[in-house]
Amino acid sequence: MPLRWQEVAVPLAVILGLIILKYIPATAYLPLGRTAGIVSFAYAMFLALRLVQREDPGAMDGRWSELRASPVELFGAIVSGGFSALLLLAVIVNGSTADLPYGQMALGMALSISFALCAAGIVYFSILDKTRWDGKGVEHTTPRGQAIKLAWSEITHVRTTWRGITLFGTTGRISFSPFHSGAAALVKLAKDKIRRNASLAARAFTA
Repeated sequence: MPLRWQEVAVPLAVILGLIILKYIPATAYLPLGRTAGIVSFAYAMFLALRLVQREDPGAMDGRWSELRASPVELFGAIVSGGFSALLLLAVIVNGSTADLPYGQMALGMALSISFALCAAGIVYFSILDKTRWDGKGVEHTTPRGQAIKLAWSEITHVRTTWRGITLFGTTGRISFSPFHSGAAALVKLAKDKIRRNASLAARAFTA
């Protein structure tokens, strides 16, 4: 499976940022060097999972196909949560055993919260939401239980970015993670349906 440039640039930027923070006095007490090593190891595991990730959608009841959270997304949520816990533990231990300035403790807490929010975002937007489709159209259910349905005939275009994929229809839109297993298959099917709809419309107009 080809890698997107963001999947290479983002981890390298995180590792470089951690190394730079290690040499700043305000953040030198944090286990940033160790965290950078863990990030490097985690990225190696990410690459292994990404390269073996299957693109086939899941099957439901012989009628529906559905997107499923990939190993990459599950691994990302676990690793981000682990980094958050590690930094929080470092702040608590160093805060109780050393007389650290409040600014350093606040910065450590901010980094811990950032990793926690990253883990929560992956769980909320990539794992808890559900997207499935059949011969009639696509259905999307948000983590809050809101259901959105689009018939194939009303989908007008597809927008793909590194942050997500969106199907635009005349009555709404459906967004999902590009890392889902089956996302590429759904995008290809949607584009095929759009071309077919455009061809049928052109024939009807010229008839």
